[in-house]
Amino acid sequence: LRHARQQAMERHEVEKTLNATYDELDRQTTRLQRLLDDEKQARKEVARQYDDLMNELELKDMEVGKIQGQMNHDLSELERRLKSERRGRKKDRDGFEQIK
Repeated sequence: LRHARQQAMERHEVEKTLNATYDELDRQTTRLQRLLDDEKQARKEVARQYDDLMNELELKDMEVGKIQGQMNHDLSELERRLKSERRGRKKDRDGFEQIK
């Protein structure tokens, strides 16, 4: 009888330890699942921010392209005007030389 009680008490202690271990395992599993969920959300946010930055970069790139195109156009126009002015000055100089 005493041996049976001793075994029952030992079994009860083992069950308490086992239940505590299962409870701790459940808490840790829940904590890890929360961490995984947080990581997934963080990855989604990083991907969204990356997409936003890439879109902004593309827009800026297009703006730079437009500005470069306008600059090239403006430079071509300035070169055309400069050549025209030089031709006019040369004509004036030639005309002045003929008058001398």
